[in-house]
Amino acid sequence: MIASGEEVASQMALRALDHTLQYGELNVRRAIPLALSFLSISNPQLTVMDTLSKLTHDQDQQVSQNSILALGFLGAGSLIDFPLDLFFFFFSLSPSPFISVLF
Repeated sequence: MIASGEEVASQMALRALDHTLQYGELNVRRAIPLALSFLSISNPQLTVMDTLSKLTHDQDQQVSQNSILALGFLGAGSLIDFPLDLFFFFFSLSPSPFISVLF
């Protein structure tokens, strides 16, 4: 949260989260998508959006669900409709994990 307002600190935090995503344990990897979205909430950066869209296809279901939710946080307040389209695509495939998001 400290790095969200400053460009250099934000880049350093993104790099640290990327290394944690590659080499971290599964429980830590599950929190990385939300941390990435909180760094640039309502101000989407292309690299963060690309990383989160790649994480939607992760083998772990919780990582992919968290990345879809993180894409929603990333696109909130902006005119980008990619996260919403992705959400409805995954909802059409398997609606059960997303019931709590809808209500």
